[in-house]
Amino acid sequence: MRSGLNVILWIYPVKFVTQQTHRCVISYDRVEIVAARSAAGLAVNLGEEKETEALPLRSISVAAAQAAQGAEGQPAPDALPAAAPISKPAENEQQEEKVDAGSIGEALKKAIEDAMADPKSFKNWSPPTHGLSVSTRARELDEQTRIALVAVKNVEDIPLQILPGHPDLIVETVNEKGKTIQLENVKKRLQEASAKSNVIPARATVYYAVAFAPPILGKRQRLRVTVGQRNAADDPAGVSLTARVK
Repeated sequence: MRSGLNVILWIYPVKFVTQQTHRCVISYDRVEIVAARSAAGLAVNLGEEKETEALPLRSISVAAAQAAQGAEGQPAPDALPAAAPISKPAENEQQEEKVDAGSIGEALKKAIEDAMADPKSFKNWSPPTHGLSVSTRARELDEQTRIALVAVKNVEDIPLQILPGHPDLIVETVNEKGKTIQLENVKKRLQEASAKSNVIPARATVYYAVAFAPPILGKRQRLRVTVGQRNAADDPAGVSLTARVK
């Protein structure tokens, strides 16, 4: 939002959680905003600092030492020594991160292949919500990573488009009566899908494999998977992530 666009959001309390909006998407043309602010004499590119050329530490220390030299060219006793070069991150650490992401990606592709080869393994489908029904499975990759397998079925006779980035992983907190009181997103590490777009053909099923770090849950918390339809973004289909891990 460095363009300077002002956005006003009106927030109202609602009686039921089903009436609340879980996602707000703001679309605007940055070029038009910048042009309008420039014409009005207002600042643009807010938050961007001017870059300054900084001298290397070694050059600064050498210059200081030269300034401290006497008239006869003798260095002063308190002349600064040359600064040691700044160490960069080890290349092997960066290589380990790439290998880790690569291994997770291969595991997700394998999980997608297994899901497509055994569609009957998905059970306990959610009731259709705006044409979408969801079923889940889970499997462990390692101690820090779990894979959520998500099957999304279009039960309508027309193609449906889901929201970008979905499925979402949500930690849902409920009260003593089972009413939802808090929703919190779980960060995904990597995601693969059996389709190349967000459009699910009529009467078709698309499979997703999502890698994430399993959160620590309280006794009144549960991990859920939600999938929003583009024309009903505030009322997504959802189902609990199956506790059974294979």
